[in-house]
Amino acid sequence: MKRKIATMKTFLLWNKLALIAWVLVISACAKNELPEIEDDEDGYYVTMTVNGERVEYKSGVTALLSEAPDETIDYQQFSLTVAGSGSMKGKEALSLNCFVYDSWKPNKKYENTFEPDETTGSADKQDQIDLHYLNEALAGQYVFVMNDSFQTGSAHVILKEVTSTYIKGTFHGVMARGLLPYSTPQGNVVNLETPLVIDGEFYASNR
Repeated sequence: MKRKIATMKTFLLWNKLALIAWVLVISACAKNELPEIEDDEDGYYVTMTVNGERVEYKSGVTALLSEAPDETIDYQQFSLTVAGSGSMKGKEALSLNCFVYDSWKPNKKYENTFEPDETTGSADKQDQIDLHYLNEALAGQYVFVMNDSFQTGSAHVILKEVTSTYIKGTFHGVMARGLLPYSTPQGNVVNLETPLVIDGEFYASNR
């Protein structure tokens, strides 16, 4: 009986020592790997001013840059989105969608352009920058507010750094119009009494 108890104690002691050793190994590995491990959204952000008031997002930020133009597609698309939260969950707090008829170049400003040809009236193949914005206060009245896509210079974007994992840049927009959740005799797009001027910068996950 004593021998059996001694054997059991030895077995428990070895288990305890093995557990301690395992914890030490895991801790060492964690220390070595910690600098390379990042949360999916760790550090990503959109910071901007809306009529001078600071607004900041630190979650739900993603960006996407399509392939450069080729023989089949003559434009390149860039998009930046911020997912809504709280009562706006399921909506986008910010949406920036851009189509440019060129390859995006670092530090080059791409602006919304609408200059119809004097003869044909066509405004085909001109850079289009659409910026949509929504917050809790605006959500009570609009689906979102937006820049005027028929006005040259109403929005612009500059991509400062593009890698396979992230994109950094800045953007600007004059939000002069709002999309209503219902239709009126004049339609469902109205002019804002006081336009919102947005200037922002972003560091976003490239997905």
